[in-house]
Amino acid sequence: QAFLRRRRATLAILKSLGTPWRRLLAAYLLQTGALGLAGSLVGAAIGSAVPPLLAPWLAPLLPFPLAIGVSPLAILRGVAMGLGVTLLCALPPLLAIRDIPPSLVLRYEVETRRSNRRQLLAALPVTVGLSALALWQAGAWKVGALFIGGFAGGLALLFLIARLTLAGARQLPRARWLAWRQGVAALHRP
Repeated sequence: QAFLRRRRATLAILKSLGTPWRRLLAAYLLQTGALGLAGSLVGAAIGSAVPPLLAPWLAPLLPFPLAIGVSPLAILRGVAMGLGVTLLCALPPLLAIRDIPPSLVLRYEVETRRSNRRQLLAALPVTVGLSALALWQAGAWKVGALFIGGFAGGLALLFLIARLTLAGARQLPRARWLAWRQGVAALHRP
């Protein structure tokens, strides 16, 4: 989101010149995918290089022998997981490209708001994709379902805590100190 916020003027110019939003989305998805792939490859390289370095220190502490080796299948799975999670998590902010008006070139104050329906439609493939990746990584339906259920329960609990915090911030008396008053008021303002 921060990356796109910095690129709003550029995107508005490209849209005013006639570039379809789908082409812009594809370009930014390609960039995001390249970054995700690079990060996954760096993670795989670190994950392959560090265990042999730590094995001499860890082996005496463990009651079983360590089997150190590089598994190409595990590396491919890790890279696929990293790339998949990157693309799935980048999709909702990137879909906001559709809502950037070309008039932003002339008036920067133009503010666009995405509809709740669009946000839900953007969240659907992310949810399905992350659930599929969790099931694939777990290797068993029951373990994957337990993870997904626990994750959904945790998100629901965090959402409830956030809503209660916002409601509590509205009820707090006005503080005398300006910075404290502005900070508390910013919690529940749009």
